[in-house]
Amino acid sequence: MNQNKQQALQKMKLFTTSLLFVAGGFLYLSFVLDCHWLRAVSEAALVGGIADWFAVVALFRHPLGLPIPHTAIIPKSKDEIAKNLGQFIKLEFFSKENLRKSTFLEKLSLKKIIESFIEGKSTSFSLHALTQALESKIPTLCEKIKDEEKNLRFLEQVNFSKLIGEGLHSIQNSASYDEIVKELVEIIDEKFQGLKSKLREELVGDSWINKGISFLTSYDDKVINGIEEYIDKLKNPSAKELNQLKLALQDYIHKLLHDESTINSVNAKIKGALSSETSAKILTAVLEHIQENKIISTTIADMLKRSLQNFCNDTRKLVATERWIKNKIVNIVGDYSDEIARFIENTIKSWDSQEISQKLELEVGKDLQFIRINGMLVGGIIGGVIYGIERFFALIS
Repeated sequence: MNQNKQQALQKMKLFTTSLLFVAGGFLYLSFVLDCHWLRAVSEAALVGGIADWFAVVALFRHPLGLPIPHTAIIPKSKDEIAKNLGQFIKLEFFSKENLRKSTFLEKLSLKKIIESFIEGKSTSFSLHALTQALESKIPTLCEKIKDEEKNLRFLEQVNFSKLIGEGLHSIQNSASYDEIVKELVEIIDEKFQGLKSKLREELVGDSWINKGISFLTSYDDKVINGIEEYIDKLKNPSAKELNQLKLALQDYIHKLLHDESTINSVNAKIKGALSSETSAKILTAVLEHIQENKIISTTIADMLKRSLQNFCNDTRKLVATERWIKNKIVNIVGDYSDEIARFIENTIKSWDSQEISQKLELEVGKDLQFIRINGMLVGGIIGGVIYGIERFFALIS
């Protein structure tokens, strides 16, 4: 890229310098032809071109290597330029007011980012890339877990009660807690509907006495209807039963985190189950199945995809989250604008004077050559106009 810019700059310099020689050629021709009008235009064009050449070169270096005052402006003013540029970028680009009005934040669409992630439009940031990363890490992780001696040492150190408690506490405090509870109630209801017949059989049994009592009292129907009524009440967000269930869960979470008796009991039961020989065999079999079928990475990817799609379909949550993200971007970038300005300033100050001059000339030098061209054109036109005015007054005097 820099090589292309360098070539383009050199071509433009060669072209503008050639125009100076053309102007000089016309000046010589004006003497040969004794053409005063051509001499006036070519002289003014040549002077304008040389003056603007001097002005452009003086920005970056000493013209012809001569240490003329007020030349090589950029190398001499590097530190001041660094400070002013840092402050300019801070105030014009990273102030909170300008960030809020920026088209970047206006066009930032969380939905498009999520859709791009799911569809894999970016190879480095996509659901497919995440799945591949998981697939590459899971076999190694499974091999480590299979090491029984390490497992036992690891299990002794793990506080399962705290892990479960903190996980449930995070869910309870999340914005989607009510939605999760609602989905759990729906799952319980669905499972119960599928087990009603089996439950009735278990309640009545094969005994003719139980069947007779059931016929007379319908106690099995009453039990099932009672459970159904309770589940229906749980579906009502403002129901007393649902609030009682949430309070009971909250109390249990507190015990998982703070009650020594509950913590010891839960940890002992889980560690006992996981450290048994049967559990070890089951764990090994499960891990081997996971390694062979890549089930974990696929399952996580599917769950994440469904969750993100559901999130995108919930306009209220999507808009609220997008607004929150944009506010965070504004606040974080705005709060660190001083550090950004200092970073820019220190980076430029660390450059060599010659280096910064070359960098800037490479970026804007090509466009600055048009100043030289315009100087020649404007100079030539003004020279012609002045000569015309002189001739006009000479004729009328």
